[in-house]
Amino acid sequence: MDDHAVEVEVDGEVFRLVPTLQAAQTLSRHFGGFTGMIGVLRKVDIDDQVAIISAGAGLNVKAASDLWGRLWRSGDYQRTAGPLSDYLGILINGGKPLEPSKAGDDSQGN
Repeated sequence: MDDHAVEVEVDGEVFRLVPTLQAAQTLSRHFGGFTGMIGVLRKVDIDDQVAIISAGAGLNVKAASDLWGRLWRSGDYQRTAGPLSDYLGILINGGKPLEPSKAGDDSQGN
């Protein structure tokens, strides 16, 4: 299983977000391009989180509507930003995990 999926838990249910071309296109349109995706999680918007989870997990309209209430009632929207950010990074990188940053690498003798 090497599809680089990210798991996120909401209200006790684990959703598996798979980085697909369809998810990337859906979210790119929703956020006005990949650049729009980058800052979206800073505002902790439930609508945006539902859009990301729905696209990644392939949820239908009814399930997406139910998810909004589950995120709000459970308060899980406050702790889903990390996994959702990871997922968006993978989508922006063509469905592959981002390479670790070498900016803090001291192995170059600095």
